[in-house]
Amino acid sequence: MDKDLTSFCGLWCNDCIPGNEKLYALASELYQLLMDIDFKDYVKIKSQKVAEFRDYDIFINVLEAFEKLHCYNYCRKGPCSEAGCAQSCKVRVCAIKKGLEGCWECNAYFSCEYIAEMQLFHPDIKHNLAMIKELGTDNWQERRGRHYNWSKQLGIRFTP
Repeated sequence: MDKDLTSFCGLWCNDCIPGNEKLYALASELYQLLMDIDFKDYVKIKSQKVAEFRDYDIFINVLEAFEKLHCYNYCRKGPCSEAGCAQSCKVRVCAIKKGLEGCWECNAYFSCEYIAEMQLFHPDIKHNLAMIKELGTDNWQERRGRHYNWSKQLGIRFTP
């Protein structure tokens, strides 16, 4: 396995929505197509009959904000994204400052406030860190926990 896919905090980059290249390519293609065909002009007329088209500007704002989440690199290679896994990530900065391969090498990871913050969104992060500590960055992936709260509840993984 590519150890670059193991982030400093113990998440597996390929489980992450901001790293899903297909998703972002499709969103970008949709945005560009809408711009190319001047869909906004079409919506002005159609919104008289189709009320949902009145929210077109909001939809475009969401597509533009969505692009800010897109990670162009893995955490270890950075820079990542503007709004997703940012270069300024507290966990990443801390691990690099301490000269650690990742948080699993830090004796304080179980009580770390940065990890606790992330655990609100990534419920199995401490499980992942324990697996990496036990099995190493090359062998832990098959034993990783769910990436997001909702993926844990639904029993699915998001793999690009």
